Amino acid sequence: MRAALLKEVGLKPVIEVIDVDDPVAGDENVVIKVEAVGLCNHDVAVMKGILRRGVKENIILGHEISGTIVDTGIVGDGFSLGDRVVTSLTNFCGECESCLTGVSYRCPNAYGYGHGIDGGFREYLAIHPRNLIKVDPSSNVVGSSIYGCPIGVSFKALTEIGKVGSDSFVVVFGSGGGLGCHAMQIANSMGATVISFTTSPEKLETLQDLRSGHVFLIDEYVDPSELVMGFTNDKGADLVFNPVGGSLFATGLRCLSQSGSMLLLGEVTPGPTELIIPELMFRDASIVGCTGSEPGHTKEIDRMVNDGKILPLIHEEISMEDLREGFRIVDQNEQIGRVIVHPSN
Repeated sequence: MRAALLKEVGLKPVIEVIDVDDPVAGDENVVIKVEAVGLCNHDVAVMKGILRRGVKENIILGHEISGTIVDTGIVGDGFSLGDRVVTSLTNFCGECESCLTGVSYRCPNAYGYGHGIDGGFREYLAIHPRNLIKVDPSSNVVGSSIYGCPIGVSFKALTEIGKVGSDSFVVVFGSGGGLGCHAMQIANSMGATVISFTTSPEKLETLQDLRSGHVFLIDEYVDPSELVMGFTNDKGADLVFNPVGGSLFATGLRCLSQSGSMLLLGEVTPGPTELIIPELMFRDASIVGCTGSEPGHTKEIDRMVNDGKILPLIHEEISMEDLREGFRIVDQNEQIGRVIVHPSN
């Protein structure tokens, strides 16, 4: 079978599509045909060499994986040939305290697909059944590849940490990216009042067409915090969803209401951030880091998508041979939602 191997990292990463051995199911794994894989900023950070800790040499990237069962092996474990599936984001063990208490993404025995172990940029993948989530047979194979990340990550952050409800006022930064464009839809589906911001004039109309609250363009003349305070009669937002990190950190704090919270997620490249302590202290505000999602979140996203509450946004679909172009699109932040790789094309 074919797989895309990251041979050299850097601003011009070397990615080779090579022939590798076909995977074997054996007595523990099943084999899926990989049909779609999301390409996200995490993959780009690995390609650029920014993320080095725990990154395997000559890694096969890709952690947002959907496909179809083609070999159930000996164990099967409730799966049948032809089942449509999505992988978890890591190969969690299912036995440790983290796994047994609903935070398998923090499993100390796990490695991340496309990071610590080979991921989905290949035609077939052998995987333990516990790391698969069965989705509805009618679910779109392309859209379902991003159920776990970014959609599930956004869902977990908003619902379990942010406690978004019908009386919430939510600000979403980076609404053109994979996390932001789905976060605004999720918050809106929960009945929240949503104001989203983008720095891209090219993305504005598409985001407005989602009809998930108000969407504004950030430029040198627009201070998001002033707009938020105007909309809320100077009360501020209950929740700020910030997947862009330091560049809008201080602005996010100014958007918050008394006892409001800012969720930080998605930014994988380190950089300096100015913490204005009085802005935080006199609001009794909270800053919370968020990451990961659970199989249960993926199942809930599958239901919400099929009920028409969330639209997975796909920017472009490419082959493995076009990964360098995909890298450029994501690195330059040109995409709305996700670029999808089709390993079998």
